[in-house]
Amino acid sequence: MQGFVAAKIEDCYYTAADIKISQKPTGVVIEGSPEYEVTFYNSCRCTHTNVLLGCPGFASVEDIGDNLKPRGDGTCLLTDGSNPIRGYATIKVKYAWTTPWSITPLLSEVDCRY
Repeated sequence: MQGFVAAKIEDCYYTAADIKISQKPTGVVIEGSPEYEVTFYNSCRCTHTNVLLGCPGFASVEDIGDNLKPRGDGTCLLTDGSNPIRGYATIKVKYAWTTPWSITPLLSEVDCRY
């Protein structure tokens, strides 16, 4: 049996794989922990909502604001889950911890209506 392959048209997968995640240290130290900036980039023209991320054990010694919501089950929501990340848009989050966290896109709802 063949495995499922997401359709890719115009550089879009129409899945959470469209959300590209990068991290870099900011050079700032907060409460003895280095600060990192995470960039979430929607590489597709379509809007993504309810973006669920894998972020096992995520914690921060600084307030991370409303753009990343840890859920306590090893997942996080990008924004509060209902605010969209529009096509080709970027959302940035800063956190401080002893090491960078592994954050991966898991699921999202995709809306390609214009």
